[in-house]
Amino acid sequence: MSEVLNLELMTFGGQIFARLMNFSMFAGHPTLAGVEFVFEFSIVGTEFATKTELVLERFQIDLSVFVENQKELYIGQFREALSESYGVTNYEKRFQRRLEITQNAYWRLVDSTHHNDLDLRFNVAALGTGKTVSGEETIFLQGDKRVSVAHSDWLAILSRGQFDRFEIITIRSQVAPTGKGKEIFDSAITKLKEAEACFDRGDWNGVGARCRSAWLVFKTSVHKKDQGRAIELLLASVTGDPRRREFGEAILKGCNDILNKATHLEGDTSTNTLPVDLQREDALLCLHWTAAILSYLASIRHSE
Repeated sequence: MSEVLNLELMTFGGQIFARLMNFSMFAGHPTLAGVEFVFEFSIVGTEFATKTELVLERFQIDLSVFVENQKELYIGQFREALSESYGVTNYEKRFQRRLEITQNAYWRLVDSTHHNDLDLRFNVAALGTGKTVSGEETIFLQGDKRVSVAHSDWLAILSRGQFDRFEIITIRSQVAPTGKGKEIFDSAITKLKEAEACFDRGDWNGVGARCRSAWLVFKTSVHKKDQGRAIELLLASVTGDPRRREFGEAILKGCNDILNKATHLEGDTSTNTLPVDLQREDALLCLHWTAAILSYLASIRHSE
């Protein structure tokens, strides 16, 4: 799908030598380092380019994207082959550029943009030579343009990528309309939303820490003197079959253990273990597990 760009490349004095007229963006594909996108551009010269027989020897293109609240997120610089040069003429020529980003950066881009048009900014710096009455001169050109890719086109590009993306679960909970139970749930959900915000900006360790804080809102709602029996008391409304209580205890103990592990990764000098960081899939697991546990606790406490 070709998108209109019309980015003017001009000197500091304002003389326009060329225009990037259009670009096409192709689906990303996995590489050893992450994900690679291929873009195809078309360039056409103005009368200044033809008069000087302009040849561009360096052509640097940087790409950014605008996300929520018009925050500009830098994506990266297109890879440039040093041997390439472009004789700029008064008819359109096409050339390709490749942009490689990490897996984490790719998912951050997807998570930040998949719900709206893709709002891009191209920043270009080009260096070339041209013939003038004084002889051959170096010509520096620059340009900057913001352009949107329609939401439907962006989703089509994502769907053609060699990645699977799907929503697994929607969690619904019953919460008491008033009282301490609602206050506890609201406080825990606030922490969970903070964890989601950390996920959106790629702060995987922050996700683990805030998920643990969300769980602790419920755990510490039990009186301090009873903290040793906190899980048992949180399940006080689960009556009847003792196997169901065992099931609930196993789930809550598992949540407690995994979120403690997620926030204690500093390493141990006595055993020569180095500190480590959570990765995207670890953070996603923490989010899903915590959301499910909060829903479970809210539901059983609602029935008290």
